Amino acid sequence: MQVILLNFTQSALNKIKAPTKEEKIIQFRDTKERNLLLIISYTGFRRFYLVINIGGRYYKIKIGTSPDLTVKEARKKVMKLKKDIANGINPMDERRRINKEMREKRHKRLGLQTELTFGQVHEKYAEYSRIYHPKSWKKTYLTVKSYTAPFYDKKISEVTVEDIQKPFDEKTAKEYYVTANDILMKLNPIFNKAIEWGLIDKNPVQRIKRHRQESRSRYVTNEEMGRLMAVLKEKENSQLTELQKRAERSEKIFTFISLFTGARKSNVLGMRWDEMSLSEKIWCIPKTKSKSGKTLYVGLADALITILKYLKQETNSEWVLPSPRDNSKHWSNMAIQYAWDKIRKKARIPDVTIHDLRRTFATWSINKG
Repeated sequence: MQVILLNFTQSALNKIKAPTKEEKIIQFRDTKERNLLLIISYTGFRRFYLVINIGGRYYKIKIGTSPDLTVKEARKKVMKLKKDIANGINPMDERRRINKEMREKRHKRLGLQTELTFGQVHEKYAEYSRIYHPKSWKKTYLTVKSYTAPFYDKKISEVTVEDIQKPFDEKTAKEYYVTANDILMKLNPIFNKAIEWGLIDKNPVQRIKRHRQESRSRYVTNEEMGRLMAVLKEKENSQLTELQKRAERSEKIFTFISLFTGARKSNVLGMRWDEMSLSEKIWCIPKTKSKSGKTLYVGLADALITILKYLKQETNSEWVLPSPRDNSKHWSNMAIQYAWDKIRKKARIPDVTIHDLRRTFATWSINKG
């Protein structure tokens, strides 16, 4: 962002108008004291900062607001801080010490532990999430636990940007940009809550830039469909255990259902036999399960009816896709995501998501008129 050089005088600063909402902020650097910065927001709020390099790291230290602090006072503060830094005193260390003392006093007053690990904060956040996000909290909870395993037992005040950057970069290196962004999206509210609870002062997630993503229009092409179908029609490996065979069959059937119905992942996973009329080739998704809150009627293709009839003879579960380990439950989100990762890797379509199968169905429907 552009920084405008200006000789700071009180009259000159008073004449500066706030930026527009689209511009958000404007920055000015004092020509007399080059380490003094003024940032003006579109709301009209004005803050003075010391900008300086300490030990190879760039710092922007807030020193006060304008006009509460005059230009003369701001320059004086900057000069004092620069002198302290030259004498080996890092003002950020002092600020951290004061913040830590304030946190400890607040924790003592509230009866909290002074140092919680990230894992303990995550567990506490999960209790909150369970109330406000009853449908998705468990999936989010398990996903976060998986992403944060290397620093799960680390004190939350000691979790660094680098700790979070590592799993983000690992997913980025594999070109899993959506998953990389998902790490930040799921961790961000946890650290924000930790700030709200007085456990930390800053959110390390906010220092990591997300991948810019355009609205997806990805669908499986004819050539890719050939490879995907080849994977889905592969013969069972006789070396697999019965449990593994059941799991592999369910993985493939999930993909077939998604392709031939265009239904949401949650609806396919929660598909029940009492919702199906194989004779009439209709799947009735009750309004309690549909996003629109209305009962949905989905037509079933002949090829899918054949698969479902075979499957019904093979299972004694109420679920169309029962868990291979416990047929009283259906497949979980995480299990099917892992299964889809294997299928798309074999079919050489690594960037195709489960939701893209829905887009593929919609594209075929449009092309067929």
